[in-house]
Amino acid sequence: MRPAPRPAIAESREPAWLWDMTRYQWLVFLAAWLGWGFDVFDGLLFNFVAPVCVPRLLGVPAGDPRVTAATGAITSTLLVTSAPFGILLAGVANDLFTQQIAVLAAHPDLAWRVVFLSGLVPAAVALWIRRQVREPEVWRRERAGTPRLRELFTPALRRATLGGLAMSLVTLVSWWATNAFLPWA
Repeated sequence: MRPAPRPAIAESREPAWLWDMTRYQWLVFLAAWLGWGFDVFDGLLFNFVAPVCVPRLLGVPAGDPRVTAATGAITSTLLVTSAPFGILLAGVANDLFTQQIAVLAAHPDLAWRVVFLSGLVPAAVALWIRRQVREPEVWRRERAGTPRLRELFTPALRRATLGGLAMSLVTLVSWWATNAFLPWA
């Protein structure tokens, strides 16, 4: 005997079962999953290609101590300059990808550059998410009055703000300490 179909749930309610989710809820789930996946992806890429590309860029052998120093300098520079130069770097990467694809195919020793160009994939996913996923009504209502940064440090929120900052800082520094320095680098 066939079980009775489950009643449809409202889009704003949390689903009781995974299979009761609407098409839009699946879209939001996919967007969140892709965001998480690409976050891990971009956190490790440089560390895997640095031992190959940095010696080539410097013109020195792979075991040279200058490679480790240069990798550290590049990592620091990337961390400090990523926000202001994000648009510039995306434009350069796009230009390199579209104009140099034939060169990359003809020279397999340039494969590490393709790894960097693969960073365009998360950017495309982010644009897709921005176009397809709409903001919830609750968020729109709350966003109506734009808060100021100084509101985070009012007496009512100061402890939570500093606690969140401390936890984030510990997590980020731990991530860098355990993942940014690979044994073969």
